Amino acid sequence: MKIFSFFFLCCVSLFSFQSSLQVRGGYFFPQEERLRDIYHGGGWEPEIEARFCFYEKFDAWVNFNAFWRSGRSSLGRPTFIQIYPLSIGVNYNIEIIDHFDFYLGVGPVITWLIISDNSPYVKRSIFQTGGGVTSKTGITYHLPKWVFLDFYADYSYMYIGSFHQDGVETNSLNVGGLRLGLGLGGTF
Repeated sequence: MKIFSFFFLCCVSLFSFQSSLQVRGGYFFPQEERLRDIYHGGGWEPEIEARFCFYEKFDAWVNFNAFWRSGRSSLGRPTFIQIYPLSIGVNYNIEIIDHFDFYLGVGPVITWLIISDNSPYVKRSIFQTGGGVTSKTGITYHLPKWVFLDFYADYSYMYIGSFHQDGVETNSLNVGGLRLGLGLGGTF
């Protein structure tokens, strides 16, 4: 009964917070030169983010985004990468002027990496999980009613460790980088 009561209180308190949900679209610029060379400098990616105001100017957030891109290895063979980061963290919000807020945030990130490569000297399919940290900054413009725009710049460091298999060695890799974009969301 105590567990049920605790769960019920947590659910009620969650819905008492001001919450928002947004769809974001941006451009991902990988930090690693190897990724930029193989995958043509980066590319567009979709995101979804939920925020919950838990104390005055502080928001807790959860963000999921996806990046996939085809490219060519150093031998010209086709390769395809998929990066799926899931992050949580805290933002601090500062009202600049009416309807405009500036925010800074930080939090941990877990990342799933999938690479398919047709080169003869590497493993054909790689699935790795790694972790890291992400930082966020942006300006939120609150439109009339409950709609807002979010102009954001996020930076992530996402470490994927090296591994050995069948005599093929890979290097560790930072699959993070800079994300710039625009979000459209609603507050409820």
